[in-house]
This record gives sequence, structure tokens and C-alpha cells, in this order.
Amino acid sequence: ANGAAGGAKTSVTLASGDEGYYEILGIEKTATESEIKKAYYKAARKWHPDKCPDNPQAEQKFKAISEAYEVLSDPQKRQIYNERGKEGVHQAQSMGQVDVKMVFRLMFGGGQFDDTFGDVCELPMLKQMLVQMEGQMKGDAAAIENQRMQSFEHQEKLRREEEIYCKKLSTKLMGRLELRGKDGEKAFTEDVRKLAHELCEAPGGTELVAMVGYVYAQEGKQYAGRFLGLEGLFAQIQEKMHVTSSGASVLLDAVKTANMAQEVSDQQRKRGDLGEQQQRELEQKMMRSGLNVVWKMGKLLLEERVRRICEIMMSAVDRDRSKVEALAAALMQMGEFFEEIGAQEAKKQAENGGDRSGPGGASGAAFGM
Repeated sequence: ANGAAGGAKTSVTLASGDEGYYEILGIEKTATESEIKKAYYKAARKWHPDKCPDNPQAEQKFKAISEAYEVLSDPQKRQIYNERGKEGVHQAQSMGQVDVKMVFRLMFGGGQFDDTFGDVCELPMLKQMLVQMEGQMKGDAAAIENQRMQSFEHQEKLRREEEIYCKKLSTKLMGRLELRGKDGEKAFTEDVRKLAHELCEAPGGTELVAMVGYVYAQEGKQYAGRFLGLEGLFAQIQEKMHVTSSGASVLLDAVKTANMAQEVSDQQRKRGDLGEQQQRELEQKMMRSGLNVVWKMGKLLLEERVRRICEIMMSAVDRDRSKVEALAAALMQMGEFFEEIGAQEAKKQAENGGDRSGPGGASGAAFGM
């Protein structure tokens, strides 16, 4: 199938091939909305790129899951699909492709972390990437859009929007942390641990919970360290070393992916040097690497956002020492619980093969971004 309706939607080609959407999610045609969502989370956890880095089919299956959920979670699209199949959905609503935003959101929790770090697609860098991907569908307009997006004015606009976005999330975080003083430590502990376990059930959840926990703990130590001496300084040094190490890892993977993309491009120009199967394997290797880069880069950018949320929250009470101490203590405690539970759940999922009972996905047609 070809582009999305009116060219207004950033999309990629069908990943599901000939397999039906209900089969992809492992559910019956009579499945309820909650059953569809539950199956979607289970399948996404099982085939998440971070869980299957060496499986050549995992990338395709993960995207097929996104495609299936995009249709079955929408009552109107689901009814058309039930009556006329994929072709009917495409003809009626130009739904011949997977929404890239849906894939990205599924990678980073599928919406479960909206009150924690928000929508991954609202990150300035990913916003630019998505617009550029859409621009590639428009020929020369892509170059013009890319040039516009690099302008200082546009960068400043994105920065201001991100600051406003983080401020809203900081208010939510403060409200949760203040429960420690209002409801008592026992109730706060139960609330935080319950939240951490729920978030671990989301796609990519265990790593994201651990990441958020790490930032919370480090930020809590830094702000508590203003009054406790060297611990805050050590937390700052540890944070800087962690960010530098993570950034270097993402950069290395991005360079590898760029080199593979160049190799694919070169081979496409002289296709006679490779058989069709070899060409396909090379393209699949590049796509797996590309999604892995998005995962690593997204985590790094979200880590920066979570850190900024904490900073904004603390700056709002900066003149009230007792308030800063209380929030820092609650933030540190919440972070430690998140890190602990994220590690425990990751171990459990690894022992169970990456998923408790999630259905498989579908292998399908080649997927191209």
C-alpha cells in the first residue's frame, strides 16, 4: 500500500504481511477492548527490540503488533476490518501503513508513562526526526523543511515547548511526592511500589522504570546533598559520568547504522553484486540496528527530560529549605524503589523468556522507514 491520507501522516509500509490482526495479537475476534489492550502489551513486551536484539524476525513482529493494535483499538477501523479485511480498511481510510509514532510510543511504554515522562514523540529531537521522515515523502519539500527546522528560531521554539511540557509533568511529580507527608511513609511506599510494578508491565517497562528510578535517586541525592555535604557532589559526578557513557554508546550505534545504510545504498546502485536474499538480509540488519538506536537515543533523551522535570520541581520550592529536604527525601526513596523493582521484574521476565504468556507476532513483508 502507498502513503497515508493526504500525506499528513508519517508512515511506513505494512509489516503484518498476510497474517490477520487477531492472529498477531493472539486473541479471538470477539475480544473486548481490555483484552485487546492486554494482548497488545504482552506481545509488545515479548518482541520489544531490547528483548530480542539478535532475532532477525523480532523487528518485523514488533511493528506488526503496532499495526494490528492501531486498527483493532479503533472501533470504526475494527468494524471495517471485520467486514472487509485489511484491504477494506485501506480503501475506506487510507490505512495501508503503520503509523511511526505508534511504533515509537509502543517502544517507550505504550502510553503508560504519560504522567511520568510524557509522550516520547513530543521530545524535540524525535519531533524533528518524525517531520523529516514525513518530508521524505514530499521530494524537494523535504530539503526545505529540513533547512527550516535547523534555524535558530525553530530550535528556540522547540526548547520553549519542551520547558512548558516539563513544567506540567513536574507538577504531577510534586503532587505524588507530597503524599509522603500527607498520607504517611507507609501509604507512600505502597503507592510507589504499586505504580512501579504496574509500569513494569508496559512495553520496555522494566528498563524505563529502572531509568526513571536512577534519575530520581540521583536528583534526590543532589538536592539532599546541599545540606548533607559531599553526597550531593558525588551524585553530580556520577550523573555526569553516566550521561557521558550513555551518549557515547548511542553515538557509536548511530555511526554503525549510518555505515550500514550507506552499504545498503551502495548495493542498491549495483544490485547485481548481491542476490535478492543477501540484499534482504542486509536491509533487515540495518533496520534492526536503526530501531535499536531509536531505543537507546530515546532513553537518553527521556532521562534528560526526567532530570529536567525534577529540576523544575525543585526550583519552584528553592527558597523553602524544609520543602526541598522533604521532596528530596521522597524523590530519593521513590527512585530507590523504582530501581529495585525494575531490576527484579527484568530478572523475572528474563527467566520466563522475556514474557509471561505473550503471543507471538507475525513475520511479514519488508519494512522500510
